[in-house]
Amino acid sequence: MDKLILTTEIENADFYIASLVIGILEGMKSGDISLEVGVWSLARPIFWKKLKSSSISAELIELVSSLDEVDTIRSLGLNAIKKIEEHLLLCKRIQSESLAKNPSLAIASSLETVS
Repeated sequence: MDKLILTTEIENADFYIASLVIGILEGMKSGDISLEVGVWSLARPIFWKKLKSSSISAELIELVSSLDEVDTIRSLGLNAIKKIEEHLLLCKRIQSESLAKNPSLAIASSLETVS
């Protein structure tokens, strides 16, 4: 199995993680990505727990780790889109703040074959 590995400086991480979350949330909002798939693509502990040991924004980690509330809101028959829009605003603010710090946004990729 091959793995694509994206690498960036830690100063760029908030920008890229916020961008990833924005893309998935927008897909959930439009219905192109189901709420369940969107939530568990990011809210899995294997993803966000690794972020806790870095200098990534605690606010961003909290948002990612609590995304399962979107699916819970939907399952209760409430408006999940409103919560998605709140998360989008937060991610866009984090993204803007990250850009204001002048990160290089340099990113590299590599392909690793895992046997």
